[in-house]
Amino acid sequence: MQIQARRYADALFQAAHPKGALEDVLADLEAVVTALAHADVAGALSSPDTPRPTVARVFERLGTGRHVLVRGLFGVMVERRREALLPAVLAALRTRILAERGIAEGCAESAQELDAGQMERLTTIAQELTGKQVTLSTRVVPALLGGVRLRIGNTLYDGTVATALEDLRKQLLDVPLPG
Repeated sequence: MQIQARRYADALFQAAHPKGALEDVLADLEAVVTALAHADVAGALSSPDTPRPTVARVFERLGTGRHVLVRGLFGVMVERRREALLPAVLAALRTRILAERGIAEGCAESAQELDAGQMERLTTIAQELTGKQVTLSTRVVPALLGGVRLRIGNTLYDGTVATALEDLRKQLLDVPLPG
């Protein structure tokens, strides 16, 4: 996660938390990031040909009806030409809110779709490893061949066949040849 995005998210968190506005701010940011994800909007805003006053007007309109903290964030980010960081700010804010609640997000990657029992077991293991409540998403990555790769925050737990084979390959290359 980009350091700048985390700084914006931390500032937003510190401003919203005492006001009890975290959920409203998060919902508003999610809605705006979703709107900005449309190809035509994203292309127009990221184009160097788009005049800065036009970008400012777009964010002013996007801020209409949004929480005052979100509108303020837009103003600062547009002024500093950092509006492209909004998706990363949203991700960092969501992570910060979950951390405040003692919840960690993670992703379980496997070569095949995991069933409910496997996900329940992985969630239990992740909670034991972190000491926190963990919510896991899943992703199928056929190149892993088998096993599971679990990413929680910045920590990676890799129990995949692909990694085991790569480790074995490295060990075999390190063995001195007789002669």
